[in-house]
Amino acid sequence: TGGGLVRILHVSQAAFVPSLSIVPTSLALNSTSGTSMLTIVSNVSWQIQPVPAWLSVSTSAGTNSQLFSLNWENNTTPGERVAT
Repeated sequence: TGGGLVRILHVSQAAFVPSLSIVPTSLALNSTSGTSMLTIVSNVSWQIQPVPAWLSVSTSAGTNSQLFSLNWENNTTPGERVAT
């Protein structure tokens, strides 16, 4: 205040919007072993679980965006293997 005048300041702050995605969104693997690089794009903490025995990841948890490798073993079974 000054000289009997009042000034009001209105302040607003946007809400936090959590986001989490993976790039690429899917992989089609052949039956031989291999490695692929993937990116988690995020502004929150995350975990990769469960990881089947035939897959391994270089990082299973983190915060924010991160590049990681996905490794898979040969599929010697007669059926297709699927993980989500």
